[in-house]
Amino acid sequence: VLVLDHDPHLRALLVQQVKKTGFNTLEADTVRGALQTLETQAVNLVLTDVMLPDGNGVELTRMIKTAYPLIEVIAITSEGRISDGVQAIKNGAFDYLEKGADNHRLPVLLTGAAEKHRLHSQLKQLDEKVEGLSAEANRKDLIAENMKQLEKASLILKALQSPLRQRILHLMFTRGHVTVTEVY
Repeated sequence: VLVLDHDPHLRALLVQQVKKTGFNTLEADTVRGALQTLETQAVNLVLTDVMLPDGNGVELTRMIKTAYPLIEVIAITSEGRISDGVQAIKNGAFDYLEKGADNHRLPVLLTGAAEKHRLHSQLKQLDEKVEGLSAEANRKDLIAENMKQLEKASLILKALQSPLRQRILHLMFTRGHVTVTEVY
């Protein structure tokens, strides 16, 4: 969990609560620092304050969800700033907490966000497997079609190599394909 808050004391308290819930933590105090961490570290969840010295946690939520759609974000709003939390959710946040009033909800939200991340990651892996299987099936279909073409070519060669007295070869061109009919 990347914990983002410009106030070192609040950030330390959040880190302590996050660790108590059983998660590993990374820390940042600015939007820029958070973005650098996201570029270099494996992060599943972001817990961000809305008010930051170099930006806004609501806008950061939109940026994270655009660049890293599997990362879940929980926004922390100041008391009375529920509209920021609502906008963060509209920007893709998992949920929001109101500073001071909702601290008891943090473990539940972290667990829920982690489960959502896990399920989305699992779904993405399954999608990739299906795409791979679909590509494999397409390759098999292409191979089968090529085999049919080779069989036709082989029949044509056989017909052309046999004495003309024994066979008459009719080549019919239909839709760009050659069909072979042997008449005895």
